Amino acid sequence: FCTLLAGWVGWLGPMKRSKGPVIALLAASFIVSLILLNTVFGGGARGSEETARKELEDALDELQEVKKELKALKKAKGGKQKKSKTPDPTPPVQRQNYTVQVHVFTYNRLKGLKRLWKSLVGADYLGHTVPLTIFFDKKEPPRDDTENWLKTVKWPHGPFRIHRREQNTGLKKSILEAWYPTADESTFGVFFEDDIEASPLWYKWVDNALRTYAQGERNPKLLGVSLYRPIHDELTSKNMDLQTNGDPFILQQPCSWGAVYFPRPWQRFRDWYIEKGHETDPVTKGHGLPFLSSNTWSAKSSWKKYLIKYMYENGLFMVYPNTPEKTVLATNHLMKGEHPTPKRELFELPLLTQEAYDDSVGSGTDLLRAPPLASLKAYDVAVRDVGTYKGMPNYDTEF
Repeated sequence: FCTLLAGWVGWLGPMKRSKGPVIALLAASFIVSLILLNTVFGGGARGSEETARKELEDALDELQEVKKELKALKKAKGGKQKKSKTPDPTPPVQRQNYTVQVHVFTYNRLKGLKRLWKSLVGADYLGHTVPLTIFFDKKEPPRDDTENWLKTVKWPHGPFRIHRREQNTGLKKSILEAWYPTADESTFGVFFEDDIEASPLWYKWVDNALRTYAQGERNPKLLGVSLYRPIHDELTSKNMDLQTNGDPFILQQPCSWGAVYFPRPWQRFRDWYIEKGHETDPVTKGHGLPFLSSNTWSAKSSWKKYLIKYMYENGLFMVYPNTPEKTVLATNHLMKGEHPTPKRELFELPLLTQEAYDDSVGSGTDLLRAPPLASLKAYDVAVRDVGTYKGMPNYDTEF
């Protein structure tokens, strides 16, 4: 009887949440105990000794069956479950160990701003907190329609503020003064001008990229991650039919049509610009380097012209997505602004849709995959194949 009692305690400990089987175990054990007592003390209530022994064997068999049931239940709870072919419609929120600060730049293009705003609000942020700031450059005379609209908007994904300029400064100064990273290496900045529109999947691509390229020891020459994938190079007028098997690729050019920038290299670029970059009209040139159209851009209005020179001379690069059918994670609608408008068919590209992405995942291909950096094909500022990022011009330059 004492042995059985000890057995009850041993089984009840790990199985206290499985009430049904435990009750059955207790009942079976209690019956065995009564039979044992009857046999030992000769109660005779069950008849002969042979009958008591038979009943004892039956009760022990029942007890073993209950034990088997409890073991199976424990294994089912702690073991591996089979993967369902149907994706979970509500996947668990991934832990957020970084912050992407969204910077929106607007002036007098309310139609474009509304379109951008709608696309940003409707994007999937994976349950993360995403702060957003609108930088509103002053227009003379004031644009009441934009000002009135800004009073009505709310950002549902995190902290939100509006930065209003007291005087007109232009896009170049607005962007270069918008974000000055601190020592926090887990905060990244993304820039959207008001003629950009984002795919609902833009943040998912950024999340994949940051978890691959920004976790742990990151490459100091990696400036950021683009949301746009050019099919025509604006610097050399080349068509960019790159053979990368659908993988992202590395390019030694910045992207001004939706991109996430890493804090340390962006901070160094800003320091360089403040110290000496702003004093000159930057010209990007080097041994064997073909002429780049950026050398003809206005230094007064183009911040990107400075960053092209800085990237080339210091061996920096960015990772670009490579989704099929010329789709992108952010596109430019080429609204009239400070810069000349290029050919629309070469630069205004379709956005990657949720449906197309779901179809790819269902067929076993993730269009937003972010393979290791060392495995990506790399191209220099003139879109020349250099193998990997280590073959980038001036990659070994200290900065």
